[in-house]
Amino acid sequence: MRLIHASNAPILHQFSTRILTIGYRVFYKCSSLSSVTIPDSVTAIGDWAFYDCADNLTLTVERDSYAAEYAKAKGIAYIYPDA
Repeated sequence: MRLIHASNAPILHQFSTRILTIGYRVFYKCSSLSSVTIPDSVTAIGDWAFYDCADNLTLTVERDSYAAEYAKAKGIAYIYPDA
């Protein structure tokens, strides 16, 4: 897992490819969070995991992954890494 943060800079987060779940409220109200990369190994994302985050939050997800379906269902902006 990698977390990048500098004073007054957006937070970028990249999960390890071994992670299976993203827990309940893990980024709740993280208004500086602008980018999260979610591997296709993730098969569950907890309620409110990205609730009240920055308006410009973008998830990087694999095509046809659980995370892609989650982003679509929750109305969260997403991109594919190969785009």
